[in-house]
Formats: sequence, C-alpha cells, structure tokens
Amino acid sequence: MNRIAQIKILLLSFLLLTAGFISERTEAAFKILDIRHWSAPDHTRLVFDLNGLPKFEALPESDPLVLKLKVEGIDLGRQVREIFIKDNIMQKVRICPWGKEGAEISFYLVKQARWKVFTLRPYQDKPFRLVVDISRPDLENKEKEERRVTLELKTEKKKRIVVIDPGHGGEDPGAIGPKGTREKDIVLKLAQKTQNIIDGSGELKAFLTRRGDYFLPLKERIKIAQEYGADLFLSLHTNGNPKRFTRGTSVYCLSLKGASDTAAQLLAQKENASDMVGGISLVAEQKDLNSILLDLEQTHTINESLLLGGLMLSELKSVNQLQFTKPLQAGFAVLKAPSTPSVLLETAHITHPIEEKLLQKEEFQDALAKAIFTAVKN
Repeated sequence: MNRIAQIKILLLSFLLLTAGFISERTEAAFKILDIRHWSAPDHTRLVFDLNGLPKFEALPESDPLVLKLKVEGIDLGRQVREIFIKDNIMQKVRICPWGKEGAEISFYLVKQARWKVFTLRPYQDKPFRLVVDISRPDLENKEKEERRVTLELKTEKKKRIVVIDPGHGGEDPGAIGPKGTREKDIVLKLAQKTQNIIDGSGELKAFLTRRGDYFLPLKERIKIAQEYGADLFLSLHTNGNPKRFTRGTSVYCLSLKGASDTAAQLLAQKENASDMVGGISLVAEQKDLNSILLDLEQTHTINESLLLGGLMLSELKSVNQLQFTKPLQAGFAVLKAPSTPSVLLETAHITHPIEEKLLQKEEFQDALAKAIFTAVKN
C-alpha cells in the first residue's frame, strides 16, 4: 500500500469517527421545546416538551420547600430560566445549566408537597414530554372533605346529586374547531351554566369534576363523582370529525357487549385516548379501567342511563339537530361507575363551521344548559 493510500484511509477513518462523535453528541443533547403549566385546586402540573427522552433523577432535599430535579442530556447553553407560577402549590420554577449537557430544575413550593415525575413518548401531535405533578396532601384532603357535604344534602334535605364532568382540560384541549375554538373551554363554560341552573332550581344539587383548565385522568373523574355520592353523572363534550360537514347532537351510554356501531366504537376510542393526550404515568396505572368488575348492578345502571339519554335527546332536539335519535352505546371508560346512571353528551360538532359558531354563543349554551336540566330533573 503506498503512502497516499494510507493517508486516505487514515483521513477517512478520522472523518467517520468525528461524524460518529458529533452524531452521538447531537442525539444526547436534547432541547426543551416548550414549557407549560396548569393549576388545579390541589395540584400543579408542569410539562416540558422535548425532542427526545433524557435521563433524570431527584436530588436530595436541602430545603423542604425546594424540590430539585437533575436532567441529563439537555442543552441549555448558558441560559437560566425562571417561570413564576404563584398558585397554591408553587411559587416558581428555576432551570439552570448543570455541567456541559445537563440541567437542574428547582421547584419552589408554598408548602411541603409530594411529587411524581415521568416521561411520555410522542402521541398524536405531542412530542416527547417530561411531566412533573406536584400535589399538596392537605389540599387533597380538603377537597375530599368538601365533597362529603353531599351526605347531609342527600340524607337530610333529600336532594339528588348531579355530577357534571367537563371533558378534557389542561394538556388535553379536546377537539378543535376551524377557527381554533377548543372543546375544553366550551364544555367548562357549559358545565358552569348547567350547574347554576340546577342549583338555582332548588330541586337538585350539581357539582363539577373540574372547576378550571386542568387535566384529570378518566379514572379520577369517576372517583370524584363517587366521592360526591352522585345520583347522576353527565360527561360533557363537543364532537369532532375529519369530515367537517358532519354535524349534530348525540348521546352515548356504556355498553358491556360492544359498540352499537362503528361510529360509536371510534368515538369511544377517541374519548378514551384522553389519558394518553393529557398524560398519565403508565407505571402508576397498573389497573386498567376495563378491569372494573361489572355485575347485574351495572346492567341495571346502564338501563337507567339509556332512559336518561333518551330524555336528554327529547329535550335537545329543539336546541340543535340530532345526529342520532337514540342513545348509542360503546365502552366509554368515563361512564364505568358501577352504580351511577351515566351519559356522555356530544353537544354539537365543533369541527362543523356553523356548529362551532353556535357553541361560542351564550344563547346556544344557555339553551343547551336548560335542556340538560329539564332532562335530569325528570
């Protein structure tokens, strides 16, 4: 082999090694694409969007009011970021560089709290995510105590309890209309209007599963309804369809034997995917909602749900055109409370240009709320 050939081989080897090193550094040094946070009454969630999954570990506590997380393989440069939260859980978050490719994330608390950190792989339009949930046990207990007020309402005042569940929330916007209207915002406003009408009647008492823009897992929504001692459970949604001219109102109930039709099955799959969009720790969720034991009591509950769904459609047909004239059934996870009649209401198609405009109007929301009240009081 002559000298020129040797030099060429050495040069090629050097270039390959250098390329491999650069590639390895590029893959290791992930970037933070976005940071979002949501405040609930008893917890705060922070979501870090990333272009890969870094390693992380909790650092030892030197101050009980400061939680620290070390994240490896993050390229911050020399940038120090502070995000002010200022809610009942947290004051602020501080992100500082740690070595060449790392970050120290500090969470400054209002009071001592517990936390859970987990990562999520890309799902639909969501990239890799690092999720930090921080909760205050004292506020969690306060929430549970406040739900027990229904015991007196039911036993002494003989009032029926209606729990209204505004679908989606926080990280999960739900369906989005052509003009950017978000399902989670519309259904929260509608839930509040419906609650006011129900409470104003003096006949029933209504409570909401979520009272602001934050995410709740489907299983937690059922748990909250049970803690309130719900006599009826109503999950509010706006439908979405790739075919933008599909429109109409529809009502759904649980099925133990499969879906009424393909459309109902696809809708159930979409609504059940809320946990994946909103983000839950799969490690923590060892027991799937589908594993809940369903017995004869559940069958009786489904029959009552179908009756309620039929009453609801009878009232709603004067507010908006119906997509289906009877309640359809499928395996909706949020409707699996064994002893509580439960229905899922798709108020209208937010992806339909006309119905998106309707959903934004106060008059339409008021009419929906009144129709819902008339159905549930019967």
